[in-house]
Amino acid sequence: MRGFNLTNDGADDFEFRMTYLDFYAFFPYPVGPGAVIGGIGLGMALNGTVTAGSMETDLLEEGSLDGEAWLNSVDYGLLFGYNMPLNETLSFGGAYYLGLNEMWTDGDYGKHNGLVLNLGYALPFK
Repeated sequence: MRGFNLTNDGADDFEFRMTYLDFYAFFPYPVGPGAVIGGIGLGMALNGTVTAGSMETDLLEEGSLDGEAWLNSVDYGLLFGYNMPLNETLSFGGAYYLGLNEMWTDGDYGKHNGLVLNLGYALPFK
């Protein structure tokens, strides 16, 4: 889930919420007990809403705002971080996601950037 709040003086505040199905491909480079990771991310928007006061609007529905969808349905970017093994099957990691695609269809308002926390479980293959 991604989102943010926009505060306006003298008007309703806006709350943006977006849900993406994310896929990551990264390359680990061993450093110390863990690994530095770098790679790419691809996200497909599942839903998105903006709430102002009691009004809620769908950001992916065409015609909802100005006759077209506001939210781009695909997001992509770069991922940089560190992954640390906790034992043979569990690992914990943190990364920074740097979005490269504009968040909005008119391309004027920004990109998704943020922190990623991960708890991983390795399946034993014998």
